[in-house]
Order: sequence, then C-alpha cells, then structure tokens
Amino acid sequence: MSERIIIIQSTPAPKSYEAWLYLIKIWKTSTYFKLYGGYHVGIFDPNTDNYFHSSEDIEMRHDFAWADKIEYEILDYGTKDDMGYKEKKMLTDANAADPNSDWHNRTNGGGKYGKGYKGMGAVTNVWGQISWVADDDIKGEKIQQYMDLSNFPVKYARKEELKEILKIPNPYQPRKDLFKSSAVLLYSQLFDTGKIKPNEWKPCVFLMPKKGTKKLPYILGGNLSAAGNSNSKHGDGLFYIAISYEIWSKISNSNLRLLGNRLNPRYEIERDPQNVDDAAAWIVGHCEENNLYRQNFNDIKVLDTNHASITNELRLYGKWKTKQQQKKCRRVAQTQYEDSQAPEDHILDFSDNGLRANKSLNKEYQKRKNRYLHTSFGGEGGEFDLVYKMSGAAINPSKVIMAIHKANIFRKKVLVWLFFANREAKQEWINSIPSKDGSLAGEEAWKKFIKYHFSNNEIETKILPLTEQEAYADGWFDVNVDKNIKQ
Repeated sequence: MSERIIIIQSTPAPKSYEAWLYLIKIWKTSTYFKLYGGYHVGIFDPNTDNYFHSSEDIEMRHDFAWADKIEYEILDYGTKDDMGYKEKKMLTDANAADPNSDWHNRTNGGGKYGKGYKGMGAVTNVWGQISWVADDDIKGEKIQQYMDLSNFPVKYARKEELKEILKIPNPYQPRKDLFKSSAVLLYSQLFDTGKIKPNEWKPCVFLMPKKGTKKLPYILGGNLSAAGNSNSKHGDGLFYIAISYEIWSKISNSNLRLLGNRLNPRYEIERDPQNVDDAAAWIVGHCEENNLYRQNFNDIKVLDTNHASITNELRLYGKWKTKQQQKKCRRVAQTQYEDSQAPEDHILDFSDNGLRANKSLNKEYQKRKNRYLHTSFGGEGGEFDLVYKMSGAAINPSKVIMAIHKANIFRKKVLVWLFFANREAKQEWINSIPSKDGSLAGEEAWKKFIKYHFSNNEIETKILPLTEQEAYADGWFDVNVDKNIKQ
C-alpha cells in the first residue's frame, strides 16, 4: 500500500458486513482536490493491499496513480443493497454526472445494487432551501431575514384564500387526520391576541398549481397554523413559500409526503403530528414507488422495510428515534401491504387495542380463554392455571413470570398465546433466524427461555390465528353468522 494514500475510517467496522461505501479525495494541488465515490462488495482490511476503485476513466486513473496525496475515507459498512443505495444517494445529491463538477465519477451511480433512489436530487434541492421552516431556533427577526433570502418566491395569502385552500383534499398531507383540533384551537388563540404579525410567523409551504390552470395550491407544510389563522378574529393571513409546479411535479408522491413529514412537526404545539399508521403508509408508498422489495423465507415478495432510506428518514425527520419505535412502524407497514395484497383475508389484531375494537373477536377470545382456565382460577374447568397473551415480536419472559406469581399464588400450568402483526413476522419467528450477533431469535429463543426460566412450570405455546380465514378454519367464527368480523 502506497504511503501517499491516507486511509480514514470515519465509522467503526461492524463484526459482519457485505460491502463498504467510500469517498476518495485526490489532491491535485495543495489546495484543490477532485472526488470519486463508490461502494465495494467484500471486507476491507487496511493492513493489506485493497480494492480502491473501479473507474475506467483515463483522467481518474492518471490522477490516482500520480497524485502526491490521496485520502481514502470509508463512510459506512452494511449490506450490498444499502451501500448501493447510499452510493446512488451520494452521487445523485452531488450531481456527479455533471461534466463541470469536481467528481471523477461522471455518473450518478445506479449499479447492480444502486436501486431505490428516484428523484431524491430534487428533494434534496427543495429541502435545502426550505428546511429552516422546520427549525425551532429560527424566530422573530430571523424569519424575515430567511424569507428575504429565499430562493423560492415568498408570497402572502389572505384569510379568505387560506380558507378555500384548506377545503380541498390534500394527497400530500402526511398526517392521517388533516387537522388536529387541539393545535388549531391553540393557533387561533395565539392569533386572536393580535400581537403576532405575519412576518414574525414562519411561512407555510405551498405546492403551486400548473400555470394557466385555475386550481388552488396544496399546503405541504403549515396547514394547522393556516387553519388557526383563518379561524381567528385578528388573523389576516400568512406568508407562504411558493414551490412551482415545474419543480414539485417531478418529485414522486411518497417523496412529497416525505417532505411533508419533515416540515411537520413545527413548534411545540405540533410536536406530535404523526401516528404509526401515517409513518407506515409512507413506508408502503416509498417501497412501492422505488421498487424496494425482497423475498421472504417462503420466496414471497414482501416490502424491504429495513432499507437504509426508510431507517434514515424515520430517525432524522420523524419522531421515531428508538429501534423499537422504528420496528413498530415497519411491522404496521408490512401489515398494511399484506392486507392490500389479500383484500379478502384481513389480518387479525389480537393486541389489547385490537380486541377492544373488534367485539366479535374479543367475545370469542374471552370465551376460549375461560374454557382453557381451571375453575380454581375463574375458568370453566380447563387444564391451565394461567392463559397469557403476548406479541411474538416482543416476547418478555419477566412479564410472564410476574403473571405466574401474581398475588403470591403460583400458577404451574401455563398456556402462552402468541399473536403476530403480519405473515412476515410470524414466518421470522417460526424460522428462528439468529440475530446478527449470533444470539438466538424467534421460536428457538423462546424455547431457551422456557428451559432456563420456567423449569418449575409446564408451559404450552400456541399461535393465535393470523388472518380471518385462519380464524374461520379454526372455528373461531361461524362463517354463516359472522360474515364480517371486523367492526
């Protein structure tokens, strides 16, 4: 390895990975360098000769061979798909294909694994100019300064215009519910004071109609403050940033909703604008529009909900910071997708909230639970001292132990009922694929828990029906009576 090549590993290498993402700085002079970025499948070893690049460009190969100084930075490690995606993102955002750029690539990527990155260059450009609207630290006089410097036109919409715009259906609104009544009321009260001037309030973001049409714009960000202003006594109107049709029409629907997610939440009032269903709906749309699928254990096509683009967006711009929150969004997205693929066979929800919402299902569940329980424990003479229901995706032995010893009464014979959010989660549990660190998962992990933590108990595990058809087949419902078990 040449001493002129400086290796920079900006992130620690994980125990296992398929590929790495790199960025090369080739210093042509002491003050100027050109770039080359890409990814490579394999394991990087800084102590031996390594792969550096695959460029066939004559200028690139010449510069790499003769430059006095080269910085070779490893940006990330991961799966082939994730690194291919990140290469595509890096090059597209930089527009490396532009012959006048400082990049040697002369392409925006898109190799074998560079899938799933449509139109993000436009998204990045738009977001770079409007992101300040979502920054809570920008207030007062700074707002006017930013509006004056905006690359997009900043215009004024009076109360009457806002009211008309708010009436139209908005496909780019990221919330499940268009309006959050509590937030609108608080905004109305703020504007009612008459102390807030429009130029002291962050502008809304409008997607403007095509020139020559009489259509109204869509609100991409700020619909709650617009509603509050138009409903208040002293609210005269609000400023808005106008994104032209020529710009936003080139961005896919899921990416427009992505921008909407980034713009909302805004201010403490709107700090909780999105629920799990909203995030899941965006994930489904993002996967479908960008062809992000994978084959599951049964070779059935499912959403690639672990794709890097989804993880990054949930973490950076949503309220979904923890891995558990992100997993929940992914599970709900997979369920929504599976329901759409089999519209005549809906997935059942055996969570506590799901049972409360489905009276027919809850009635049969309680009936069967009582049938399994021994009379000593309030049942109808069954063989079990305890029937405990929990999610197969979030098994918690400590909660089962607490239920076994509840009220200082030991329950020896226990039936554990597992439910799953979707077919994919159920298959993952049954197939028991170990975690990346080698630890057991799924059914095998549960068997180990039983062996080491429930040696004094007799534990039987059953899986609750996943779909309506499974429930009918198992006698949970009379097909002649319960034509529609969803209520």
